[in-house]
Order: sequence, then structure tokens, then C-alpha cells
Amino acid sequence: MGSNRPTAPGRNRTDTGRLRPLRFATGTFGKGRLYTSFIARSLNTWLVAAPIGILIRSYALGRAVIPTVFLVATLGFGGVFVLGWRALFALVWWWVGRKAALQA
Repeated sequence: MGSNRPTAPGRNRTDTGRLRPLRFATGTFGKGRLYTSFIARSLNTWLVAAPIGILIRSYALGRAVIPTVFLVATLGFGGVFVLGWRALFALVWWWVGRKAALQA
């Protein structure tokens, strides 16, 4: 399945480097651990990824025109769900970290 090679510190085992330029362009590789910057990076990534996904969908379906209502709904509802899940994750991450710090 996977290799048992140790990974370098700070490097994800699944990070092959091919997507690294895109991650830097969208800001998903951020410095610091501020939860607000985590949400901001998520929003930035969503605002780049969603239009690309809509364009790919339009091309795959053979449509030359993207309905404005669909575009707005996709960006709006998708953004709310992505940011909601990321905010929930950041809240749980903060809570677990705080609980671990109190027990240590």
C-alpha cells in the first residue's frame, strides 16, 4: 500500500510536490497557527477552486454559458459549507489543544 519510509519534518507523506505551486498561489501554505488565518486561507482557496470547478463542469457538459444563478448559488452555498466545516474544525482543534494544555 504505502511506503514505510520516514518523512522529513514538516512534510506530509502525501505531498508529492506537484501541487505545491498551486498551494502557494492560493495561500494554503501559511505561516503561523492563527485560526483566523486558517479560515482566511480556506476562503481564498475556495474562491480559486470553485470557479475552476464550475468551468470544468461547464466544459464537461458542453455548455458555453454558465447561468449566473448557478454560479452565485455554487459560490455562496459551497463557501458557507466549506467555511462552516473549517470553522468547526478550528474550534475543535482549539478546544482539544486547550484541554491538553490544561492536563499537562
